Amino acid sequence: MSATVMSSATWQVCVGFVAATTLFAYTFRLIYRRLLPTKYHTYAAEVISSFQLVAGVLEGDVILDTYGFFGYSAYLFILFLSFSLTFDGSASVCTVWEDMLAGRINLLKGHIKIACQLLGAVFAPIFVKRYWKMAMSGSHLAKSELLHLPCQSALKVEVIPGMIAEMLATLISTLVINFHIGGDRISMYVESVVSVTIILIGVEWTGMMFNPILATALTYNCQNHPLTEHLMVYWLGPFIAVVLIWLTTGRSTVDTAKKTN
Repeated sequence: MSATVMSSATWQVCVGFVAATTLFAYTFRLIYRRLLPTKYHTYAAEVISSFQLVAGVLEGDVILDTYGFFGYSAYLFILFLSFSLTFDGSASVCTVWEDMLAGRINLLKGHIKIACQLLGAVFAPIFVKRYWKMAMSGSHLAKSELLHLPCQSALKVEVIPGMIAEMLATLISTLVINFHIGGDRISMYVESVVSVTIILIGVEWTGMMFNPILATALTYNCQNHPLTEHLMVYWLGPFIAVVLIWLTTGRSTVDTAKKTN
């Protein structure tokens, strides 16, 4: 099989994966809305949206390995738009933090939401890796053959610069969301472009997660990545950003979770 055909097959398989995951999430949303009492809907929404977020971003690794940054940026842009159109939860710890700071939800409900986000996030890699093992393209086969190796930390800089990078990414993406540039019809495109740009700029520093649950699912417990480093870079950095935004604007970090908050 030629490299061109294999490359084309990889793109088709990745897009098919996102479509299937979106349909899977949509089905579960229909189920929980019918079966669960209304007061539990917000928690189920966080589980499903967080699962969808991590699964889509992790599949993007195949695109990055196969097509480089140009293909990766196109994939992320489409992925983030799909999140904006389908998410019913925030899949963002930062949104929950700000809701707690502003008194919109109490500490108990906030921490239950975060626990639900983590639940969806940690199950997503299991799902994605099983998909890779199906070897539906040469690139997915190559990924599956590396699964026995320990993961490598996404943090490629010192802790303090990494924490600052994650904090700044959170600040910028959140402020763009708060300004709602272009109104309801255009804002999601602007937000997707800004998010992709931030990721491409900082991916070689920290992986540029600016979402604690995404970082936990993708890089926690990897080689040479102690818990203290993880918490400082991927949790404390975004938390500082949320506090700064709350103190200065009091506006909501309504991020619908794109490798962003």
